[in-house]
Amino acid sequence: MTAFLALCFVVSNLGIFQVFAIGSMGVTPLEFTIMLFMLAVPFWMVWTGTPLRIPRGPEITVMVLLLASMTVSTISPVFYADSIRMVQSFKTLSHFIFMWSFGVVLWCIPVRPRAWIDALRLHLAVSIVICLFGAYQIVARALDLPLAWIDITNTSFIKGQMQDNELGQLSLQFANLFRATSIFSEPSALATYSSINLALLVIPIFRGSAGILKTRWVQILAIVSALIALLLAFSLTGLMLTGAVMVLAMVLYRQAAWKRVGMVVAMSTVVIVIADRIVESYADVSVVELFAMRVGSIITGKASSGESGTIVGESLTQRTGDYAASIEVWKESPLLGVGPGNFANSNFGRAYSSPYPATTYGTVISEMGVVGIAVFLVFLLVLFGRLLLSERQWTRDHLADGSDLERLAPILPFILLITIFVCLNGNLLVSAYWWLFFAFVLNVHTELRRSMGEDTCVTVRIVRTGLRDRWRGALQWL
Repeated sequence: MTAFLALCFVVSNLGIFQVFAIGSMGVTPLEFTIMLFMLAVPFWMVWTGTPLRIPRGPEITVMVLLLASMTVSTISPVFYADSIRMVQSFKTLSHFIFMWSFGVVLWCIPVRPRAWIDALRLHLAVSIVICLFGAYQIVARALDLPLAWIDITNTSFIKGQMQDNELGQLSLQFANLFRATSIFSEPSALATYSSINLALLVIPIFRGSAGILKTRWVQILAIVSALIALLLAFSLTGLMLTGAVMVLAMVLYRQAAWKRVGMVVAMSTVVIVIADRIVESYADVSVVELFAMRVGSIITGKASSGESGTIVGESLTQRTGDYAASIEVWKESPLLGVGPGNFANSNFGRAYSSPYPATTYGTVISEMGVVGIAVFLVFLLVLFGRLLLSERQWTRDHLADGSDLERLAPILPFILLITIFVCLNGNLLVSAYWWLFFAFVLNVHTELRRSMGEDTCVTVRIVRTGLRDRWRGALQWL
């Protein structure tokens, strides 16, 4: 299981590439890995006799409600008697069921906390290379060096781009700076990736407990590289996510975090200033000054009116436009929405500049209606509330106990918080990356509850004794 989890985290970064295409949808390496996993699980359960542990409680209830609301929303295209919408709803529902099933299965399979830790250690080690490559791209794009741009071979990403981009990756120009993308499709994806890694690394520091990485210099290198990537991605998404993490950390660890937060902020400031000076020597522009200019243009309203000066391609107008478009599409079918995946097939969506809105919330309300958005919000809030309660209880009873769960328990609510905020400007409901982290959070949370004496799982077995044990018993008998 450790090898599979490690493989999932590593290949999850390769979304701009595809293994093969199904129609207009490119199957990413992570989705292909999940396919193999879902095919292998039944055989693995029969061979080893491993059961599924289905938790009782509000988590599984809201998961089922989410699936039910997505299924019910497919009724809407029937009312329009539109075959194109019916087919698209079926395709999107099938994709969602596949991702949802993976999340539930990985949640319910018994996974040792050590397996998650080993997988995340490899993930963080790889992140150092990915983030530093993003820094290299800033210099490479200024000097026209190799690998300054990476071609996108995934048909899903190419279809989703608003304009033809010969360079492949989407990196809008701000003054003389092309934002860093590393191996992702756009800077916001790199910023989200770096924010998640920072949360994995610094939350144990704020809490004063053991972290995922044991070696101090590797931990420092991972934090520094993530900070540099976050700066060079020049993304307000990254700023929003790190801000949300910091606020929650101060709320949860207010008695112990102030000194540690100050230490991390001071170190981060030094790293950012040095990185900014190096970039300025190559691109002749200060990223910090651009950040200040960009935030200022948003606060003053210049960004929304198209008066951003040297900031070319401000994404705020596209973000707000996506929300406005989602409301317009929602008006066509307020209760159940226009059907899964049918934003582009709606009356308003056909003339819109993008085939889907860059927001999960906008997608849900337009395609699944009031019922869908209500269930989705309850889904997120219930999970977040349960994680906070468990984390608080665990912190109260097990602080600095040196266990594997100590390295994982504190980060769970922060990962879900990042997910909630990313949904503001990312279309993630059928994203394999999204469901991988959901499964991670839910699986570790179940193990956390078991350790606190709250094990209320229903055990489901395909076979009572695995074929492996029967084979060994037969050999001993011989």
